[in-house]
Amino acid sequence: MMNDDLPPPPDEDGDIVLPPPKMTVTVMMNDDLPPPPDEDGDSVDIVLPPPKMTVTVFSHEEIHLTMSKTCLEVLQNLGKSFGDAYMLVEPSEKAGEIISPFCVQNQTGLEIVMKLDNSFEMPQDADNFKVKMTPDRRLELWNKKKGLSRKASVIKAAQEGDEKKFIFQIEQFNATREVTVKRAEKRLYQINHKTYPGDIWSVIVNTETPIGHKILSIQSMVTVIVNTETPIGHKILSIQSMVQIKNHFEIPVEVFYKDDVSVKSCGELLFKPVYEKVSSNFSVLLQAVYTPGGEFLFKPVYENYQVSKETVSWRGAENLGTVQLACQGESGHSAFYISVRAEIENVYFDVGDTMSAKSFIFHLSPTVILHNLLPYPISFQLEGTEEHTTLQKGKNTALLNACVGKSNVEIVIPIYEGKEWIGHRSITNDLPELSMLTFEAYEGAQQVTQNLGLHCKKNDGCMDISVYSPYWMVNKTGQDLYYKASDGEDFTTHCHDNLDIVMFSFKQKTLFSTKKKDAKGKETTKGKEPAKGKEPAKGKEPDQKKTKEWKQSGKASLKIATSEWSDKFSLDTVGSSGDVQCKSTKKQTFSVGVKITLSSSGLTKICTFTPFYMLLNTLSSSLTKICIFTPFYMLLNTSEVDYPVSSGLTKICTFTPFYMLLNTSEYSLMCQETGQEGDDWIQVASKECKPFWPVQSGKDLTMKAKFSGSAVETSQFLFSKPHTTLMKLLDQLKKAEAQKYKDEGNKVFKDGFYKEAIKYYSRALHTCPYSYFKERSIMYSNRAACKLHMEKYDEAIKDCSKAIDLHPHYLKAVLRRAELYEKVEKLEEALADYQRMIELDPSHYIARAACMRLPDQIKEKNEKMKEEMMGKYRYHYMI
Repeated sequence: MMNDDLPPPPDEDGDIVLPPPKMTVTVMMNDDLPPPPDEDGDSVDIVLPPPKMTVTVFSHEEIHLTMSKTCLEVLQNLGKSFGDAYMLVEPSEKAGEIISPFCVQNQTGLEIVMKLDNSFEMPQDADNFKVKMTPDRRLELWNKKKGLSRKASVIKAAQEGDEKKFIFQIEQFNATREVTVKRAEKRLYQINHKTYPGDIWSVIVNTETPIGHKILSIQSMVTVIVNTETPIGHKILSIQSMVQIKNHFEIPVEVFYKDDVSVKSCGELLFKPVYEKVSSNFSVLLQAVYTPGGEFLFKPVYENYQVSKETVSWRGAENLGTVQLACQGESGHSAFYISVRAEIENVYFDVGDTMSAKSFIFHLSPTVILHNLLPYPISFQLEGTEEHTTLQKGKNTALLNACVGKSNVEIVIPIYEGKEWIGHRSITNDLPELSMLTFEAYEGAQQVTQNLGLHCKKNDGCMDISVYSPYWMVNKTGQDLYYKASDGEDFTTHCHDNLDIVMFSFKQKTLFSTKKKDAKGKETTKGKEPAKGKEPAKGKEPDQKKTKEWKQSGKASLKIATSEWSDKFSLDTVGSSGDVQCKSTKKQTFSVGVKITLSSSGLTKICTFTPFYMLLNTLSSSLTKICIFTPFYMLLNTSEVDYPVSSGLTKICTFTPFYMLLNTSEYSLMCQETGQEGDDWIQVASKECKPFWPVQSGKDLTMKAKFSGSAVETSQFLFSKPHTTLMKLLDQLKKAEAQKYKDEGNKVFKDGFYKEAIKYYSRALHTCPYSYFKERSIMYSNRAACKLHMEKYDEAIKDCSKAIDLHPHYLKAVLRRAELYEKVEKLEEALADYQRMIELDPSHYIARAACMRLPDQIKEKNEKMKEEMMGKYRYHYMI
């Protein structure tokens, strides 16, 4: 008897475990492959070099991946954002412009001499292969022209560019250094000059490789850092100092340094254009770096601001973190604040492959950037400033006069629902990521409030503050809509002729439920409308308490026109759509379609309300008369009527009971409605389907079930709504089911189908409760007997051991394990089991006989093993 429909057999513990999908990952390194053949003019195919590494992931089975609608929408928004950002960046090279393969830049502030080899075309001012480079000079270098085969690979020729060597000299210090350009990297070269307090001047050579161009820029540090940039086919070699400054402002900033006597300017940092995401570095001159203190000061390039009194030094940059510098304004102007963050970059020394040298980059950025994520323009005013500044929707601006920890900002929504809304917030370091910002307005003498959100994120020394609304409501129904939070009585009106977005939010219970009297007091203290044109009051928030986290979640109710309030529904299921039912007093039900999407910022959910049913006329003329006369077949039992279905002229109406009882189990079941205990139980045989006519009425209809012939009933469960529920059975019923599996296993065991018997015994172990340890012990012992006949002795021993652990006095399992130990020649273990049997049953003749013969066998076995070991030893000694 074969049973192919059985599920996978349980493991040794009785648990059914599905095998994991088989996957193969192959990683192939191509470093040892032979080089491709040389290209010549007669070659037809272009041979490209193989990849350095190939990773192949292969699945032997089909794997299903699940992606939610929210995930797909977020990915779509990310792709759109990346595309928009790409379109904003203006390319540095024009179409059709020819770019030199190498470029050398001197950013040290000193005059240097570059010595070129004869592979370059010499510039006009070259003298004996030497070119003098004044500070800030940019030298374009071209290779000598060399013929290229018509069919040769241009890509391969660009990838296999010649390795170039440059020699630069700083005659002022009698220093000569050689630079080899292989890849994009930064290397530090010390030069022959030393100043107080023991600094050895160095430069950094920075190599960058944009596409098809190489730039060698020499920058200062009193150690010279050579920075090689290598865009594809274009290498930029920059010789610069070890201190760089990056300006993240949209205005120019001037840099100063302190020497022994005075404060001197060392140049201006050009501002970062709005369309550029990354600003270029400003290399500090060597003489500005190697001062006793190594200190720098800053000021915006405006006449009404002074140089910052505080300084930053590259000597203590590793412990600097982020500091806030103030540039005091002239009389009547607030201070200009600069956030300075130090970045330590490890670079190579001139020789070696260890990045043990250091380069320092100071990032200058605004302290606070304000983002307007509302669908309306706002205006803001910092405490101490003269006037409001307008910020359009979707835009952001830097708060140049904001001091984190001291400044207060007033934010105004000039026009929203015909009112002016005003909110205040102190800018502190401990602002949570999400907090509530309350705006106040007046309808005559009555004060009204609107709660919006404030998102705070700290990005590398700069604080990004975004004003947003948790929910945008869009009304496309043509009817008046009313929105209400589930935990309050206040509602928001959205008129049918208002095509603008209505902002909606939930109140946070933790902020208002515990101290209702205090909350009323706060509302009365806000009753005075601030005079226009005046500065916002300092410390507008009461007692400067720490702002609490604001989490938006909850359910809302909807009302359309004169209907009643709908049932509560969630506004947080992004990517979903459905309908909301609003019943009216005239027995009319309004079905409103709801679609919830996520804004590009990820902070706002956009809820669009439309009529659930729409009439769409796609005809070219007006819809006038449509007359269709069709006979109907009314069918009560479709199995007894033969009817044509291919003509398309007849509608077939099938009537069935709304509720059907289907028993897919292997047992006969009985069902009964809740509250109908006096009625008979409905019996449903295995694999049978029966009609069911409930007596109950209402939304939540329940019933209970039991096995035929059993008095044990399940708990009540719903049958009027779709669901899947596992009803717990008592251990006695599980034990009976396990006994059934064991009996089936005994039958097939007697017929010699040991493999099938193992499946039944495993099912029995999986079903039988752990509290019936004796029954489980018998099942393990029976499965061991099957494995004994299949000569799977090790597995059989394991099953016997589990049976003995569950029932230590089970003689049959101990005897079976002893016999198995003898078969695998583990005589000592077998003797221990036979001795154990004698302790349990002294009259057991099989155990007594084994205890008499096994000691001699064990002794003989040990002597034989000893002779084999001595033989091996003598053979090894003779060799």
